[in-house]
Amino acid sequence: MPRIQQTVREVVAHDQRGEYATWEHFDDALWIALCSICTSEQVTRQLPEPVWVYYATRYMQWEVGNGGFAQAAMNIPGWFELAAQGNDILGKPQIAALIREAHAVVLQETERIDQARAEGLESAFTYFREGVFAPFDNQYT
Repeated sequence: MPRIQQTVREVVAHDQRGEYATWEHFDDALWIALCSICTSEQVTRQLPEPVWVYYATRYMQWEVGNGGFAQAAMNIPGWFELAAQGNDILGKPQIAALIREAHAVVLQETERIDQARAEGLESAFTYFREGVFAPFDNQYT
């Protein structure tokens, strides 16, 4: 049976009734519901603090976990500061500082990142292999 998109309110109601077998099931459902709402960092920042903190920190975590800070720089360059702020709120100042340091590199590398993105996947992977963001990747947990 195909998965039906739920609203955040529906996801929370299911969770309150204990209908998710695991945290991962709840997390997946919440993420899917929020993806239709969090269409930009500006829109997301207008949501209640617990919502934007969850979304921004999780988004950064998934991007970095999947392909390192280079992937995050390619895919979500505008989310770095919001993710850093979220980590500050969560009591993770070292992670927030690391994200801000990586963001400073993103800003320095913007032209090269934009060029690699515009030239396509092969160029992006070439940029990833250069290891500009490697020092940050090993510190992100």
